[in-house]
Amino acid sequence: MEKILVPFDFSVSSSWGFYYAYELAASIGAELIVVNMYSVATEASYSLEKLQADSPRRKAEILAHLKAATQYPTTTDAKTVKVSYDLGYGEKEKISDYAKREHVDLIVMGTSGTDKLVNKLLGSNTSTVIENAHCPVLAIPSGTTFKSVQNIAYATNFDSKDIESITQLGQVAKVTNSTLHCIHVNLFSGEAESTKSAEFEAEVKTSLGGLPVIFNSWSAHNVEDGLEIFCRVNQIDILAMLTHNRSTWNKVFGEHSVTKSMAMRNKLPLLAFHE
Repeated sequence: MEKILVPFDFSVSSSWGFYYAYELAASIGAELIVVNMYSVATEASYSLEKLQADSPRRKAEILAHLKAATQYPTTTDAKTVKVSYDLGYGEKEKISDYAKREHVDLIVMGTSGTDKLVNKLLGSNTSTVIENAHCPVLAIPSGTTFKSVQNIAYATNFDSKDIESITQLGQVAKVTNSTLHCIHVNLFSGEAESTKSAEFEAEVKTSLGGLPVIFNSWSAHNVEDGLEIFCRVNQIDILAMLTHNRSTWNKVFGEHSVTKSMAMRNKLPLLAFHE
């Protein structure tokens, strides 16, 4: 992982996202790109506003504000992180498009869990960013402070499409010297898929090429509850999953999601891969 993109809109939640991303970049030796997406004044706006939004002077001012709003505390140990700043137009370009053009490996988004804030930050909701992004998206709840990553969990339903995501996580676990867990939640109303589980484990181990991984099976009335309990008991630092569509992510991180509530309460970052 070499490039991390952080959308920044000067809100408190985007600041939490930046400082988490900064610490993460420092721990793995990655480069950080901070981008502010702003909308050009519409035709209905005053012409002076449009001139100010488009002028080189205004762009320089925004860049200066970005740097001033993302200063690292001088009282802490200095960390060597390459940070670059850029601007984009919200009406012309989306975060996912920008990330693809800049060949970033990860998007880190600070979020308070409210749709209004996410819309302000990205010009679209979190689900849309994840759905369109070519790379994983890491959602950081406000109040989350970075700590050394020791346990990463990947929620799986034994889908072969999970293999690529787990392989990428295996590399992250290797770099951060953390433990990778694969967690499958069995519904109490159903049966455990032991045969499918064994086949999946064998395929994952082959794909990881010797990198360590722990397979876990949990039982609960629903997936969200099972993930919440597993993450709490095993002190998981990052929960990851593959989202097949927008409804999948909304189920896990939507307005009424138990997992979202757990993430916000325990300040647990959620990492989404989109197929």
